[in-house]
Amino acid sequence: MSDANLIGNNIRSARKNKNWAQTDLARATGIANTVISAYERGKKAPGLETLAIIASALEVSLDQLYYGDENEAFINKATDVGTKVVNSIYMLWILGVIGHGNKLTRMVNENKMVFNTPYDATIKRLINALEEYASRKETFADPDVYLDQLKKSCAKEINNSLDLLSKIAPKNFG
Repeated sequence: MSDANLIGNNIRSARKNKNWAQTDLARATGIANTVISAYERGKKAPGLETLAIIASALEVSLDQLYYGDENEAFINKATDVGTKVVNSIYMLWILGVIGHGNKLTRMVNENKMVFNTPYDATIKRLINALEEYASRKETFADPDVYLDQLKKSCAKEINNSLDLLSKIAPKNFG
């Protein structure tokens, strides 16, 4: 999914959360209804200034329009290391840097590439689960709930690993 599609979906979601029609958002921002429609369909991507105007009108953050949920901001908004790692891996997967059967993913799965972290197994599990999710998305009762639960469970595993290590070697991990 392209950035324009992601942002468009997030604009639509935030607009619907306010129970606004596209015309309501157009009136509040001064942006033509046809342009709002193009943004929401991912046909056109708003610039930063326009995105800020839309965020202000919808009373949400720029991160929410870009990432969806404020907790999804893969670097800035995440409050814990586990969430930051998971959201970074997820963003790399969305962009096709990892996953999708590419060489990097094969190297990780064949243990030819390790990240030298206490949570290598969790990263590997996350990548493999994202691949399975992509290939079987239509079989999940609620794909978005599954994806959210997957990311949260991996983030929790990473945080638990780091908590344990901070107790064992506090100078290195605390």
